[in-house]
Amino acid sequence: MDALHAALQAGLSTSQALRMVSSTTDAWGLLTPLVRAADEGRPMGHEWRRLARRMDHPDLSALARAWMISERAGSPVADAVATSANTARARTALSQRLQAATAGARATCTMLTLLPLGGLAVTSLLGLPPTQLYAHPAAAAAGLLGVALLLLGRWTVRRMISSVSAAVC
Repeated sequence: MDALHAALQAGLSTSQALRMVSSTTDAWGLLTPLVRAADEGRPMGHEWRRLARRMDHPDLSALARAWMISERAGSPVADAVATSANTARARTALSQRLQAATAGARATCTMLTLLPLGGLAVTSLLGLPPTQLYAHPAAAAAGLLGVALLLLGRWTVRRMISSVSAAVC
């Protein structure tokens, strides 16, 4: 988006700007239908929307909406692309901050899951197989309760992280 904005801001036509960006950054040919549509003089907002749907990418969807509004209003497309690029950068930064903020909870959850498994491994190394360790009904009940609480804890942490992610994004 930044390269497209710079090309449009420099005064290139939409077709020229897309061709330039496509030749330098589009290794998979995703922009080829856009270049073709621009060459034919078709409205580009719908082409961006098609690409966004195919890629299932929220930043491309935002660009498609901004491009369509710009076409309808007759405002400079370069400004719409610049705004979309800024929004994409902000969304990426927010996602990175969210990942960093929830990393501790995810790591703790993983560690608390692995500790009981490590305990089973240690008892096996000491010569006490898990079948013998949980042979008594009370031990088996405690083991089942532990597994249930472990799964409940993992589910709770995952749900908390999901709710925070949904609230932030």
